[in-house]
Formats: sequence, C-alpha cells, structure tokens
Amino acid sequence: MWSIPFSLFKKRKLMFGIDVSHFQGTVDWALAKSQIDFAYIKCSEGQSAVDSMFMINAINANKSGVPIGYYHFATLNSEDVLNDARNEANFFVQNVKKVPAPNLPLVLDIELNKANLDKDEVLSWINTFFRELEVFGYKDSVLYSYTPFLNANLPRTHNLGNTRLWLAAYVNKQTPLLPNGWKDYWLWQYSAKGTIAGVKTSVDLNKSNQSIA
Repeated sequence: MWSIPFSLFKKRKLMFGIDVSHFQGTVDWALAKSQIDFAYIKCSEGQSAVDSMFMINAINANKSGVPIGYYHFATLNSEDVLNDARNEANFFVQNVKKVPAPNLPLVLDIELNKANLDKDEVLSWINTFFRELEVFGYKDSVLYSYTPFLNANLPRTHNLGNTRLWLAAYVNKQTPLLPNGWKDYWLWQYSAKGTIAGVKTSVDLNKSNQSIA
C-alpha cells in the first residue's frame, strides 16, 4: 500500500523523523525535509474528528518529497467495544483515502481508556481495529503508546507482541523500557521538545532502533 520502501533510507544507519498535528501549525516541509527521513501526520480522532491540519500537512509533505504516514488517536470512550473499534478504523481509512497515499504503515495511537474497559476488552478493541484496517488492505499496521499504559491496560499475555510498536518514552537512556509482550520497538519517540527547521513550535522526535542496510 505504501510506495516508498524503507530501503530508501539505506544511506543512514538510523531513521529520524517527526510527528505533527494542528499543534504545530503550518509546517514548511521544504525546510523540514533536510533534517528528517519521515513524518507521521495526525489524521483523525474517535469517530468524527479530523485534525484541522491533516489535509494540508499530507499534501504539502508529499509535495516536498517527505515520506509520510498517518495516525489515528483513539480514546476508548464506548463500552460497545467491537462497533466502536470498527467505526473508528473505518473513519480513519475514509479520511486517509482523501489524501496522498502513505509511504509508511498506518498507526493506531492509544493512550486513553475513558470507558474504563477491562484488559481483555482493550485487547479486543485493538485487535478489532487492526482487523478492520486489514479489510481495507492495510495489513502492516503499527501500535503507538507508552509502557505504563500498555502494562496497565493489556493482559500480561496478549497476542500483540509481533505488532510493530512505536513507543513513547522520554528517558535519558540507551533504550527505553519495553511493555510486557514486546521484545523490541519499531520507532522510539524519545522527545516532545524537538526543534526542526520549518516547524515553529516544539515537535516530537522519533528514531528507529535498526540499521538500514
């Protein structure tokens, strides 16, 4: 589904990138491109909210040649687990189809559990969301979250260990603490206070933990 393989970054040992939403305002992607390998852009939230800068960011980042991916922010605010997850995934995909195709996998950002779902329900919600993405052809999805949330809201034994993990952890360490069930992370969001040319505000910084040969 995404047109630019990770081999695009073969000249660098690590990938470095940013993620943005309306909080960053208008981004000068031509300037930002010189400092980043990729960008993740917020698309949607819940079943009805689209980020106000989503379309502008998607179009302009794509025009500037920045490899892009999109993420959906979920809040788990309904006890109707299966329908809620399906509806949010459907809403996400319908908006993704309106902009340039992503170069990177779609992301589920999960940091809140407003409905106080139990651990098995949270796991079911996530699995249902990803299965719905697969129906639309997006089979290589990513889960974004942070270790305390995942450990508190997922069963200790779960089936997500092979799902790509984008981990938020603002720690001064060589590697972050992984949540139960994962042996590695795919991306590490290591700072929320980055400074990048073309972005007027502070911005999240991300890096891979893998060498790109």
